[in-house]
Amino acid sequence: MAFVNAYLTEEEKEKFREAKVLDPRWRSPKYCLEPTTWTVDEENKIALLNCGVANRDEHWKKTFALIYKQIDNEHLIELTLIEKCPDYLTEKKLREKYNVKAVTKWEVFDYKMPEMLKNKISQEELFEILENALTGYEINGKPDKKYSFKALIQDRK
Repeated sequence: MAFVNAYLTEEEKEKFREAKVLDPRWRSPKYCLEPTTWTVDEENKIALLNCGVANRDEHWKKTFALIYKQIDNEHLIELTLIEKCPDYLTEKKLREKYNVKAVTKWEVFDYKMPEMLKNKISQEELFEILENALTGYEINGKPDKKYSFKALIQDRK
């Protein structure tokens, strides 16, 4: 999978508007996603969107949306992730192992998968997709920056 950070085209933005994709932080028709950037694997039609923080008191929990194959609410996986920075020695070993300049770990605090996807994607597949997407997302998902980066997933459970 080749995830890259990109700006959405006007056509892609229109698909979000038409589908009224709910922001996973609020889950209310009043708040729909209106992304301008995403981390996307166009070949496999999978995209990761950083939705931000749902609760300022728990600012370390970041909300992401993973769009799987189709832009609509039935193909949106809601994710709550916590970024974990490895200690210096561990990060150094991981940088050498993956031949990158930076490594981060993401803890999967929680996720909600739509019913129609539960039989299509196992937890292991989801975490593999997520790890690849977060590696493409790099530090901040900005399309104009490129880093030498590796993201790792750890399940809280």
